[in-house]
Amino acid sequence: MSEDSGSRPPGPHGLFGNQRAYQRDRIGFLLRNQREYGDVFSFSDVSTVVLDPALIQQLHARTNAEFASEVSMFSDKGRFERLLSTIPTTMAARRKGWRGVNRSASARHAARLVDAFDRVMKETGGREVDANDVMMRAAGFAVADFIFGGDGRDVAPIVDAVDRAVRATQVLMDRPYRLPSWLATPGRVRMRRGAQGLREAIADRVAARRDLPPEDGPRDLLDVFLESSPGDPEHVHMPLNLMLRAGYGAPGAALTWAARQLALYPEHARALREEAESLGDPTAPGRPLAEAFVKEVLRMYPPSWFGGREVAAPAELGGWRFEPGEQIMFSPYVVHRDPRWWDRPEEFLPERWDGPESPHARHAYIPFGAGPRICIGNQLAMMELTLSVSRLAHRYAIELANPDIPMVPQTILRPLGLRASFAPV
Repeated sequence: MSEDSGSRPPGPHGLFGNQRAYQRDRIGFLLRNQREYGDVFSFSDVSTVVLDPALIQQLHARTNAEFASEVSMFSDKGRFERLLSTIPTTMAARRKGWRGVNRSASARHAARLVDAFDRVMKETGGREVDANDVMMRAAGFAVADFIFGGDGRDVAPIVDAVDRAVRATQVLMDRPYRLPSWLATPGRVRMRRGAQGLREAIADRVAARRDLPPEDGPRDLLDVFLESSPGDPEHVHMPLNLMLRAGYGAPGAALTWAARQLALYPEHARALREEAESLGDPTAPGRPLAEAFVKEVLRMYPPSWFGGREVAAPAELGGWRFEPGEQIMFSPYVVHRDPRWWDRPEEFLPERWDGPESPHARHAYIPFGAGPRICIGNQLAMMELTLSVSRLAHRYAIELANPDIPMVPQTILRPLGLRASFAPV
C-alpha cells in the first residue's frame, strides 16, 4: 500500500484535463504516460489506468467482489445496483449454458456457420465492399445461429435487429463526449429504438420456441436457457441480449483484421488453404494453423482494446486504495505489444503459437479478459473465428483497395473504412 493511502497514483495533468489529449491519440496517450509514470497512473480524479499484467489479472479475478463490469454510459446508480444484484443468476446461467450445449448440437451449428459465412460472402458478389460491414454481418449470423438456429428458422431477422441496436449504441459510445442521460438526442432515440427492437426480436424467438415440443437434447443455446430458467423471462432475455451484442461487433472486427492479414501475408493464406484442403470437411476440428493465425490477430489487434471495471467496494490494488464509484482501466492492446512480455511484439508471427511453450509472460494475453467475467462467448468465438478464417483462406481471393487504412481505437479497435473484395476461387 502507498505511504499515503488517501493519495492517488501519479499521472498527467493537462491544462483542461486529460480527455482532450486522450481523444487526439488514444494509444499514444497511454504509451506516453506509461513511459513517464509506470504501469499505474491516474487519468482523472476517479479513473486510474493499470497496464501491468499481474494487476490486470487481479482486477479480473476479483470482479463480482470488489469490482464490477463497466456500467453502460447511460446508466444511473439505481441501474448499477440492479446490475450487481443480477450477477449471481447471470453467471449461473452462463456456466450451465456453455456446459449444456452438447457435441452434436455444436457440430450442427458448425455446419450452419460455414453455410451462413458463404451466404454473406455471396451477397457481396465479388464487388468492392466495406470489409468491416461484411464481417460484422458474418459474425452476427454465427452468434445468432448458435443461440437460435436449432429450430430451422432463418436467423436473419435477429441479425438485422442486432445490427441496428449495436450500430446505434456504438455511434454514441465512440463519441469523445457524454451528454446528460435525460437529453433525448436523435442518436439516443435511435439507440433506444434499436434496443427495443432487439428485445422484441428475442421475445419473438423465445415465445415461438416455447410452443415447440421438446427434443431429447438441446438444439441450441436457447433450449438450455429455457430449461434453466423456465419461469423467469428476464433471466433468459438479458443474457441472450448480452451474448448477441458481444458476438457481433468485436468478432466482426477480428474477422476484418484477419481478412486484411490474409491479404497482406499470402504465405500464411496458402498454408491455411492447404490445411483446409487436407481436412476436406469444412467443419472438421483440428486446424492448428488457422487457430494460431486467429490468436496472433487477436494479439496484435484485440477488438476490445481498452476496458475497465467499476469499483464496487473499497479495494486495494497495486498498493493503492480505491473507493466505490471509481474506475480502473486497462488495455489489452498495450499489454499485447509490450516487449517485456513478448518477443518481437510488433511483428505478425502466427508461428509464435506453434510450440508447447507459452509465447508470452504470464497473464499477458487477454483478448477475452479473464476471471469470472471473462468474455461471455470466448470458446464459441475462437471456434467460429477459426472456422471462418479457414473458410476465408480456402475459398476466397481477397483484394484490398486501401491496405494502409489506420487503426481506429474507439469502442472497438477496427480498420474503419477498409475496402476489399472477396472473389470465390
